[in-house]
Amino acid sequence: NLLCTSVHHITDQVAAQVRTHLNPDNNTLLVTGGGANNDYLIQLLTKKLEGQATVIVPDKILVDYKEALVFGLMGVLRMEQRTNILASVTGACCDSVSGVIYLPS
Repeated sequence: NLLCTSVHHITDQVAAQVRTHLNPDNNTLLVTGGGANNDYLIQLLTKKLEGQATVIVPDKILVDYKEALVFGLMGVLRMEQRTNILASVTGACCDSVSGVIYLPS
């Protein structure tokens, strides 16, 4: 199943990064964004980090609010033709301006 394989890949990559950057004084991972609404992803990530980090998902309203704010900011930056995708965050080779603007006719 492609979706299951994708979730396993995502959680493997996130868990590896958490282990790399783990702070012994604070081993808590706050999960927000769309993935925070995926119960299977969170369950798998929690299991992969068991004994190493505590996975916390805030209230759904907070998760969705933060996601809406980020996408709103990305939209405003796109409208201004400013960089809205950062290579340092995505792993891409360079920053970019992403998105399509549809104006009413």
